[in-house]
Amino acid sequence: MKDMAIPKYDDMFAPLLSLMRDGVPRTKASLIQPLAEHFQLTDDEVLETYEGKNTIIFPSHISWTLSYLKMAGLLEHPGRGQYAISKNGIAFSERSNEEIKDYVKSQEKKRAHERKHNDQTHASIPAKSEGKTPIDPHKREGQTLNDQINDLYLIYKRTKYEEIIDMILSKTPESFERVVVQLLQKMGYGRQLRDAGRTTQLSRDGGIDGEIREDVLGLGKISIQAKRYQRDQSIGRPEVQAFAGALQGNRSTKGVFITTSKFTKDAIDYARSLANVTIVLIDGMQLAEYMYQHGLGVEIRDEFAIKDLDESYWDELADGAPSLPAKA
Repeated sequence: MKDMAIPKYDDMFAPLLSLMRDGVPRTKASLIQPLAEHFQLTDDEVLETYEGKNTIIFPSHISWTLSYLKMAGLLEHPGRGQYAISKNGIAFSERSNEEIKDYVKSQEKKRAHERKHNDQTHASIPAKSEGKTPIDPHKREGQTLNDQINDLYLIYKRTKYEEIIDMILSKTPESFERVVVQLLQKMGYGRQLRDAGRTTQLSRDGGIDGEIREDVLGLGKISIQAKRYQRDQSIGRPEVQAFAGALQGNRSTKGVFITTSKFTKDAIDYARSLANVTIVLIDGMQLAEYMYQHGLGVEIRDEFAIKDLDESYWDELADGAPSLPAKA
């Protein structure tokens, strides 16, 4: 291999934006060849795989480049599997790779701060939550290998969470309603019953978008409301209050309000204060986390086994000093 190894994902920020500068939407596959030519990679380097894996390294790095540039708002996702440069991306396409790196880092830190703020206020279905501590993906000093692996895995998942939300926002509201019903079933609600979950008829839902029966006779049911809003929008107390009223009209005491955006503090406090009904609020990041965790809309691409020494095995063997070489 030449001195120039396969470029890291953050070494491709400027070259990729330069390629996208014409405004034409492109797929990841269409970027492989021009980026390989830019970095003067050989065919063997382009096809090199991770040790013991079938995953090809260079396209994998490009995927990360695309994800980070999109997270930073420099790329957009106009259609399935397509990427296009944003107005801000056009401006940054004339800057150096180091300048773009710094900007991407600043946007990642900004998002980490926003996640931390949301974690302090939101309500959720009781579950072990992931990634509460903001992670700087560019800081590795003082960390063990296990720490680094764990941090990188959390960063990877957060990237996928963003992609899940993007995909939901590209679908119809009716599709989103089906997704949330399927998710609650995946989480175990109504799992024992056949056809336990359903979406309500459009125009006659009365504020209820879906429903899950908890028993054969229908004595218990969970009513669902799904709001497919942009990330920067918030759902306030009035919408949650209206949902509480819809629960009474639907003769239900359990409700789940799911959105791709977020809830205001007033909305969360109101849901917690209800006495006669229980309403659980799930915001966009929690929704994506649950979908990832329960395997809805995602698939396993690769698995890594982290192995350690079996101390009980070695303890059963006799200790001894290394042999010394015979003297001449």
